[in-house]
Amino acid sequence: DDAIADISANLSNTNAILPTTEDVMFGGNMQNWLLFANTVKLRLLLRESNVASKQAYITAEIAKTSAHGYLTSDALVNPGYTSAKPNDIWGYFGVSPSGALNGGATYIGANETVIDFYRATKDPRLGYFYTAKGITATSPGFSAVTLPINFSNYYGNYLGSQNSNPDGSGSSNIGSGLVVGPDQSAIMISAAESYFLQAEATLYSWLPGGAVAAKALYQNGITKSYEYLNVGGSTTDADAQAAIYYGQNLPFVAFPTSATADSLVHTVLEQKWAALNGISIVESYNDWRK
Repeated sequence: DDAIADISANLSNTNAILPTTEDVMFGGNMQNWLLFANTVKLRLLLRESNVASKQAYITAEIAKTSAHGYLTSDALVNPGYTSAKPNDIWGYFGVSPSGALNGGATYIGANETVIDFYRATKDPRLGYFYTAKGITATSPGFSAVTLPINFSNYYGNYLGSQNSNPDGSGSSNIGSGLVVGPDQSAIMISAAESYFLQAEATLYSWLPGGAVAAKALYQNGITKSYEYLNVGGSTTDADAQAAIYYGQNLPFVAFPTSATADSLVHTVLEQKWAALNGISIVESYNDWRK
């Protein structure tokens, strides 16, 4: 709250000394820091959404943040990652400077629950979150995902079991949408999460517009997830693929505004889980707990 007040009061202050290169997230753009702070606060308030004694407090506090708005682009951090000093995701799942595959790439595989979800909802993001069987970051063409993907080439492990696919060749590995390169930025809060938080708050009537507004925010969340993964190879392609995806009349994809708010919240949280897979999975765990 103090940071939000401080930043808001000084956005037009020409005497304010702004950070530059030492700000490895926004490069001194204080408007973006304000949106980031509001989004963090919205996330915290929604964690308490089912606490009866907090309802009036949540209503009042969200009303304060809505005046400033929330993140509409990814909050990314990059202090200068290189091949010698790589992003931790690449350092664990990618390729070492010597060209060897780092240990996490084979130690951690896909799980069948989430692969079943992407497969059932005909979601091409499957090919970006995971590799086809037998492919790792050292494989030729690792980053080349061809659409439409062949859903039958992706396998996951059931809890307690490995090599669970029919031919015994093991599960899918972490994909090129998550393991991009040694200099990839770290993600603090994604635009997708921001939009899903707003959609949820709108369904609780803490933000205006009702189910119609929530649907637009929900669809924006899916679109931003597709953009982050670079589905199709460009922002234009990602947006087109996202529209095809959320236009399907499938459970946890379609967003019928005539449905109950509780049902629609479930859909929002399901898609939030699908979007944050491998990016910020603790948020989905917190949603499940509440």
